[in-house]
Amino acid sequence: AKDTDRTYLASIDCVHCAVNELRTSPNSKWFSHKFHGPGFSYEIAIDIHDDRCVWVSGPYPASSHDITIFRGGTSDSKKKVKNEANWKQDSLYFKVPKNKRLIGDSGYEGEPSKISTTMEDHTPEVKEFFARAKSRHETFNTRLKFFGILSGRFRHGKGEDDKKKLHKMCFEAACVLVQYSI
Repeated sequence: AKDTDRTYLASIDCVHCAVNELRTSPNSKWFSHKFHGPGFSYEIAIDIHDDRCVWVSGPYPASSHDITIFRGGTSDSKKKVKNEANWKQDSLYFKVPKNKRLIGDSGYEGEPSKISTTMEDHTPEVKEFFARAKSRHETFNTRLKFFGILSGRFRHGKGEDDKKKLHKMCFEAACVLVQYSI
């Protein structure tokens, strides 16, 4: 199906990767609730129909909310006031065309014009479609962790910028290899 024929373009989710403490900038922003330690978060979007990774963004501090990363913001996503002027213009939020949507988990509630999440009043067919898209996405995320460099604590790099640069290179290489295997 062409992009013009479909409403749902891709599934979206964030994945956390453990890293050693960043000594040059120790901060609670690096704390990941998934493994109770410092980490990076990456945003990934996978095309619904073509089984391909269409977006990788990061690394971000692991404590960043999924919706905040999607918007390209820096503030807490729970605030009621939306201020698009302060969001990064190269974030995925600004790349989703009007009347098109992504499929996300509950971490993406709050952007119904851009991301659909499973709701009580959805039909069983829609719930199944969303569940399958999210399950396939989680499979992609899991396959990334098959690579030892991403499954354990990343300890390479001297400073924050160096560690982020090296980790991003490893993460993107793993994404390419997982995509190739699919």
